[in-house]
Amino acid sequence: FRFISGGEAWWGAAEPYTLSSGLSLRVAVLIPESELLGDLLLVRVVVLGVVGVVLILGVFRVARLARRFGAPIAAVAHASERITTGDLEPGPPIESRFTEIQRLVDAQEHMRAGIAASMKLQKVERDLDIAREIQSGLLPTVRPDSAGFRVAGWNRPADETGGDFYDWMTLPDGRILIALADATGHGIGPALMTVVCRAYMRAAVTGDDITLVDAIGRINDLLHADLPDARFVTAAIGVLNPATNTLSLVSAGQAPIYMRRADGTCEVWDADVPPLGIMNGMPMEKPRTVVFNPGDSLVITTDGFFEWANAANEQYGIERLEQFVTARAGDDPDAFIAA
Repeated sequence: FRFISGGEAWWGAAEPYTLSSGLSLRVAVLIPESELLGDLLLVRVVVLGVVGVVLILGVFRVARLARRFGAPIAAVAHASERITTGDLEPGPPIESRFTEIQRLVDAQEHMRAGIAASMKLQKVERDLDIAREIQSGLLPTVRPDSAGFRVAGWNRPADETGGDFYDWMTLPDGRILIALADATGHGIGPALMTVVCRAYMRAAVTGDDITLVDAIGRINDLLHADLPDARFVTAAIGVLNPATNTLSLVSAGQAPIYMRRADGTCEVWDADVPPLGIMNGMPMEKPRTVVFNPGDSLVITTDGFFEWANAANEQYGIERLEQFVTARAGDDPDAFIAA
């Protein structure tokens, strides 16, 4: 029991005892509360001190962890906001020691790079679509009005755009310019080269007393001045004279050329001079004079035909192309191309 005595708190306890003589007595113990609880107060102080220190260290540790977690997450959130506004430029590097956060950072960077690449690809595809429309729009759509001759052409680029093109144009004196060319490579670069070559070709032949050799020499020098190194254009350029049933033809690296006669035989011609644009002032040979008889067919193709591969990666080949020309070139030009 606890009691107050003299203004001081005491604790006491009493226990009865019976002696062997039959007498009974009670033993009481009294102790001041200050002595009884002195060690307990010290323990309380020590415990509270330890708890306070642990609490302070815990708060510091939590704040530090919060910064280590929060700073990279805030940076990731800021980068996500930039991406949503269309800003796909790489930002400052974000690093974290925590695997989960670093994986989140890496995933966001992959996403940003993927979106940027996709948008760039879409822009390139739009540009290629425009280039394809321009290039296909330059191909002739109206056939030459020439009694006794039928002219047809066909083109399909391997990519969105290509380096092959054909052209024909009726000259003021009634003759017909016929050309087929192949710029090296695939894609937008060769497509631009074909546009330039077509413009040079049309400009070179439209003049008084301009021979085919002079015109091709002029085209060659202009291309040599414009084209980068290792770029050139193979071309077969001819001027058809319906009045005499003859064609003046120069092949600059464009071969083979097939002349299928009405009797079923086929002549195969090589190129006359090197491709255009390789060297300035290239010597030109005298044009080949092709005499047409009824039923004769002249077939000029680019290498896209005999290099065309099937699903087994087997090319069509020059020999098979010659066999086909020999067998079918007597058909109507449109039917021949379709076949």
